[in-house]
Amino acid sequence: MVAITKDTFVLYNEQYTAGSVEAIEQNINAFNAASANAITLGSQLLIGEFRHGRTYDILGAGAIVRRDPSSLAAATPVDLTQDEIISVILNRTIGPVEKTLDAWRKIALTPEALSFMIGRDAGNRKAQEMLNTIIRCLDAAIYVGGASVRYDPTSAGNTGDTHTMISTHLVKGLAKFSDAASRIVAWVMHGKPFWDLVQSQVTDKITGVANVVIYGGTPATMGKPVIVTDSDALKTSASGQSDVYHTLGLTVGAGEVLENSVGDTYMGVVPLLKNLVGVFQSEYTFSVGVKGAKWDVTNGGANPTDAALATGSNWDNVVASIKDGPGVVIVTN
Repeated sequence: MVAITKDTFVLYNEQYTAGSVEAIEQNINAFNAASANAITLGSQLLIGEFRHGRTYDILGAGAIVRRDPSSLAAATPVDLTQDEIISVILNRTIGPVEKTLDAWRKIALTPEALSFMIGRDAGNRKAQEMLNTIIRCLDAAIYVGGASVRYDPTSAGNTGDTHTMISTHLVKGLAKFSDAASRIVAWVMHGKPFWDLVQSQVTDKITGVANVVIYGGTPATMGKPVIVTDSDALKTSASGQSDVYHTLGLTVGAGEVLENSVGDTYMGVVPLLKNLVGVFQSEYTFSVGVKGAKWDVTNGGANPTDAALATGSNWDNVVASIKDGPGVVIVTN
């Protein structure tokens, strides 16, 4: 194989980009549809530290009142209220990763093929990290909503470790939305409660997305698809106590992830060493947003840590009804 120089190596950014875009698009197309669009992934040019949008209470609770045809009294106007929907933009980096060019030659891998493989792996890992991040945000925002969106049988001593019990928990979790229960379109579960739920049942695997498995709806899951991920955001461990798991019931558009359509990638060769070394490094950004909530710019800040994203008080509710929010949470052991 021809020795790789810095000039020829840099040209293979095209192959890296192709691999990365292919992996991201596969994850986006599969995940959006398979999750019933409860969590959406997309791409958009991002500028600044936050994404701002508006939400309006167009008419409000007192908009419709009795009208007296015989009255000529002055009417009381109903105020139009508005608030912001704020997503927060996160900065990420991959690498730097380095390897001698000699090592690449010994595995008989062309620079073009290697660049494509690195890009594809980077794309898959980016999708996995983005999904884990939005799940962390959703769990924090929903759980802090309190009793109105939280069903917690653990306080009554129910372990929730049998098929019958967890099925009952799902029903009671849906009941938090009352007449709007049909708005819950998908579940997000840690593997532990999911396998407790299905026990000996066999479900057909629909698709695997960035190490996240999505199963089709079964009678035990109320016919709704289940996103199964062993995300730390769905598990709480305390010394001397049983692990506690959060199962999320999500509405359409509960969580949104937008990858910045502009990113920077460097691929080059480091000279003046005993051996030539190929180096790869990439920077990118993406935003996360929760339906019916705005990121607390003052307390949460810009480019927050995972711990800040997982702090429920950093997600401020902006909708009057829980039925317009992201969903419910069910707590089990």
